[in-house]
Amino acid sequence: MVPAKVDWERVQGGALSLKQIIGYAIVALLLFFVIKDPTGAAHTVNDIGDFLSSVARGFSAFIGSL
Repeated sequence: MVPAKVDWERVQGGALSLKQIIGYAIVALLLFFVIKDPTGAAHTVNDIGDFLSSVARGFSAFIGSL
């Protein structure tokens, strides 16, 4: 059996970068929001989708008018 490669620099350092800490904080905040108010989270996702769809339609109309 061949042992898996280990990234010894990461194991020995043990420190998280600021980017990783921010990423974990964002995931934790999103999980908290979904657990605390799932209906509100679903509405937020729906609103974001509607916004992106509206932007795409506007951009398409703009390009079509050129």
